[in-house]
Amino acid sequence: MTFDDLLAKIEVGKINNVNEDKYLEGLVVADDKSGNFYKTIILHDMHGEKGIAVSIDENELNALYPVGQVVYVALKDLAVGYYEGLPTLGVNSGSSVGRIPAGLIRSVMIRSGRTAAVTARPKKISELSSNDFNTLIELDGMEFESATANTTFADANPDNPQSVNHNLKNCQNQKLVLRNSGYADFASQKVPLGNGKIVCVYSWFRNAAQLFIRDPSDLSFTGPRCDGTGGGSGDKISIESLRAKYKGADITLSGEYIQGIVISDVENKNINGQNMVVQDGDYGILVRFTSPINVPLGSEVKINLNGGVLSSFNGLLQVQNVNNTNVEPIATGKTVAPKVLTVGQIDLKVHESTLIRIANATLTGGAVYSSKIQLKDATGEVQLYTSSSATFASSSILPEM
Repeated sequence: MTFDDLLAKIEVGKINNVNEDKYLEGLVVADDKSGNFYKTIILHDMHGEKGIAVSIDENELNALYPVGQVVYVALKDLAVGYYEGLPTLGVNSGSSVGRIPAGLIRSVMIRSGRTAAVTARPKKISELSSNDFNTLIELDGMEFESATANTTFADANPDNPQSVNHNLKNCQNQKLVLRNSGYADFASQKVPLGNGKIVCVYSWFRNAAQLFIRDPSDLSFTGPRCDGTGGGSGDKISIESLRAKYKGADITLSGEYIQGIVISDVENKNINGQNMVVQDGDYGILVRFTSPINVPLGSEVKINLNGGVLSSFNGLLQVQNVNNTNVEPIATGKTVAPKVLTVGQIDLKVHESTLIRIANATLTGGAVYSSKIQLKDATGEVQLYTSSSATFASSSILPEM
């Protein structure tokens, strides 16, 4: 049976049994691997441009039916209908399309010996219609309408995960909802703040269209936003090369971005809330934003430098005046191995704004960290600065390190 023939059996307000001993050939274009699709896989026509959602009462469907798998669906005992307005294949539960029982999966959803490339169809928002439901599409020039460096895909609260709808828009201010499950494995990840392409499944719920991504790799929002801010736009420049640009006079930056790992810890408050220290390889730099920013320690980020100013503040090289929307978090949980040095080996031209470790050192000068503490080893000594607002400012120092 063709997708067109199957979809033609769907009627508003009815659940219709297929009642034909035929098979549907389809390509899996979205599965439940990330958790953003629940007990559902999306099949696309191998010979046309239609798609359908298949509702199955089982988890970890991706183990049997991963993206790219060609399957044959035995239709005789199945039914079709609208689930909240979305064409869905399942079983007849009377008033709705029910999930195919787990015990029937292997006899109903038959894996072929073939896989096929999965390609999204480029579309414009103005071109989308009900014919595109349950198909993988690509939209260009999209961005999150309102997001900050702290905005996550969904609410991953382990006690009560919540799905979240985000508005996406293009530069013509046309909008669509991107829905993300609180159970998705990327729910707690920060959304990208730039503009670019999204690959997604075009869906529907009740009275409005929705988009679903399979995982964050479906988003490539690395360009500047419609207002010129955000994203890792232009050419990537290493932090080493960025630092080398400074010759003593302020430089207004444009057309480049840096990428690195956040080594400052905003949570423990030993840094100004508008500042972030980012390290790329053996080099780092302080970035000062126009307002307080909360990007966790260990985040890998892209920072669009457009409009920023490379300058020296009290001898510390920094990029200041960076818009908060210019940050695109791209990963979490990253680490930077500290370089082991002696005090005498510290070279600010090389080691400034990088993570280092001084072994066999002692602390003197006070009882708590916010005192005027000196760190000393056999080669020399250096001040260990702790802000009075740091969470550990009043903690007793460890005399030996």
